[in-house]
Amino acid sequence: MALKHLLTSFVLACLLAFTLQIYFSSPISPVSLHLPPPSSAPRLPKNNILQKVTKLGDGLLLKPEDVDVDKEGTIYTATRDGWIKRLHKNGNWENWKRVNTDTVLGITITEEGDVVACDTEEGLLKITENGVKLLTSHVNGSKISCKIKCLAIDLPFR
Repeated sequence: MALKHLLTSFVLACLLAFTLQIYFSSPISPVSLHLPPPSSAPRLPKNNILQKVTKLGDGLLLKPEDVDVDKEGTIYTATRDGWIKRLHKNGNWENWKRVNTDTVLGITITEEGDVVACDTEEGLLKITENGVKLLTSHVNGSKISCKIKCLAIDLPFR
């Protein structure tokens, strides 16, 4: 019991000495900050623009993962039900191509207008009007397992 009391006293004395050392030898001299009084100028106008946004695909898409837009303005997204879906300018959604996986993390549109998708299980997929093709599943001998590795590949993205 006496040893515990002695140890506690020693630790407290060390903390007190450390605190006093900092207080008396600190090179910092804090200066109080004096702010000007609030101006009577009008505040910024109310901004509620985002409240007017229309949510595209709300209730129609199963957990969309990523979005990209091609040169013609068509919006593409990958969903958790295994589809690459696209939204045409007229507002209609199309189940465009089935990739048969629910692990697509990201998509991008190439200069040629093809969609490249990064799938955590399969690798890089190229999706065209003709179908889905596996571009690669390994990089430098390692299996692609996340979006970061997919984006590190030097492909002709825009």
